[in-house]
Amino acid sequence: MKTLRVSSRTDEIVSWAKTLPGVVEVAYEAGPTGFGLARALLAAGVHCHVLAPSKMERPSAARVKTDKRDAEWIARLIRIGELPTVVIGVGGARGGAGSGPSSGRRSG
Repeated sequence: MKTLRVSSRTDEIVSWAKTLPGVVEVAYEAGPTGFGLARALLAAGVHCHVLAPSKMERPSAARVKTDKRDAEWIARLIRIGELPTVVIGVGGARGGAGSGPSSGRRSG
């Protein structure tokens, strides 16, 4: 697994994701920044999931929370199709809790 630190700017993230080969699937934990990034990625044709942090089961050994460990754990969840997603509202609507895990795979 390769990791890379990316910009926090929505336009730069979307541009970077569009350069990746094959079908791209991304996910991030819901937070105070809202769903703008998810909407922009979806509009660009990138499969995007917003995760409910409170619903994520973490390994018992994961006592120290770091961005890198979180990213690797989320990538594993994408691979096995066990994403605790939230609903991405349209326009300015706020999403609610998802009805269950969302599945999908990254190919290429």
